[in-house]
Amino acid sequence: MLPYDGDESRDEEMTMSRLKGLLLLSLGVLLLAGCVQFDPIGPEILYEEDFNSETNWYEGEDELKRWWVENGEYHVLVKTENVSMGSTNSETGILANFQLDVDIRQISGPDDNGYGIQFRYEDSSNCYRFNISGDGYTRFDKWVNGTTEVIRGWESTPLINQGNSLNHITIVANGNLFTFYINGTELCSVADTQFNSGRAGFVAAMYGTPGQTHIAFDNLLIQALE
Repeated sequence: MLPYDGDESRDEEMTMSRLKGLLLLSLGVLLLAGCVQFDPIGPEILYEEDFNSETNWYEGEDELKRWWVENGEYHVLVKTENVSMGSTNSETGILANFQLDVDIRQISGPDDNGYGIQFRYEDSSNCYRFNISGDGYTRFDKWVNGTTEVIRGWESTPLINQGNSLNHITIVANGNLFTFYINGTELCSVADTQFNSGRAGFVAAMYGTPGQTHIAFDNLLIQALE
């Protein structure tokens, strides 16, 4: 038999102590992991605006229209028929591929109107425009060197909440393909190659019916595509 040169009970105590230490350390790590919450990784936010604080969006009035911020919304009053009014903001950045979401509310006026988003806006004569109307129609066109070119003409859809109602609009611009959603449901996808990038903003119009149309925009969110 080999000579014994250690204390067996002391070795056992040291082993148990080390095991307890490892167990406590593992338990601490698990508890810490349960307490720490990691934010989910989502699309990059390129621009957002809820109009609840100071903003650089245009505010002003003339004989044709008025733009102003009130009660956390961006308002436009179109004062006469057969005119179209737009407002953009350089802070949206020069956008190419993106998803844009916005709430748009018709407050008053004839339903023979159009209101929505202008995007890939290069200047006041060149951009895309997507409109819905108070009487339940949609239209996608472009303004090229100051002339309107219709891409998808006025078409009726049950997706729109008609009259003085709130609608949520989503536009996904991916290269030359544009997909439009109304209140969370896809309306259509349309391809066009005219404009590659530009700013974003709002548009409103009145057509043949006399009166004044009052529209409000809110919760603008522009995200990069995943």
